[in-house]
Amino acid sequence: KDVVRQRELAYSLHTLPEFRNICAHDERLYCAKVGKNSDKGFPELLRALKTVVTDQSYQRYLGEVADMVDGLEEAVPSLKTTFLDGMGISMEDLAAQGE
Repeated sequence: KDVVRQRELAYSLHTLPEFRNICAHDERLYCAKVGKNSDKGFPELLRALKTVVTDQSYQRYLGEVADMVDGLEEAVPSLKTTFLDGMGISMEDLAAQGE
């Protein structure tokens, strides 16, 4: 990623601190909603992260999320769907984010 557009950077700089605050207060990130209308969820977090981190870091993060979801499926198969629904994303969406 050579050039970051001003609009993408502004979006990330407004979105990421809200998610950071959720983490700092030890709240659940996977189903969190932020923004003026509580309309930004995990997919928007991924979009914001992709703008400001290296491709290598982004791919590593996606891999860790996918591994965590797979671990849930092994431990309690019924939780995977609940977890992904709460995130507002599917495993296919997660894989596509990495492309």
